[in-house]
Amino acid sequence: MLDERRATTLRREPLRTVLEIEGVTARVATREASILLDARGDVVGVDLRDADGRGVVVMAGAHESVQSTRSLQVEVGLAGDGTVTRVVIPG
Repeated sequence: MLDERRATTLRREPLRTVLEIEGVTARVATREASILLDARGDVVGVDLRDADGRGVVVMAGAHESVQSTRSLQVEVGLAGDGTVTRVVIPG
């Protein structure tokens, strides 16, 4: 079953895009992710699952809007229990 979280906030900043999810960030890690993009190249979500399908997908938009993906290293904020609280996409 897909572990999906809804982003509560999507901020586009000059040098990064930030997706916020409920929770308090206790630590930060860097992970490989698939950035989910719409037809205009805007971020719809981030797939943080590993090759075995373990992990979470953070969505800011509808799955139906995804037209392409791009692999990138992202900064992931994690709560004390390991739950994703934030994803920072460079660029």
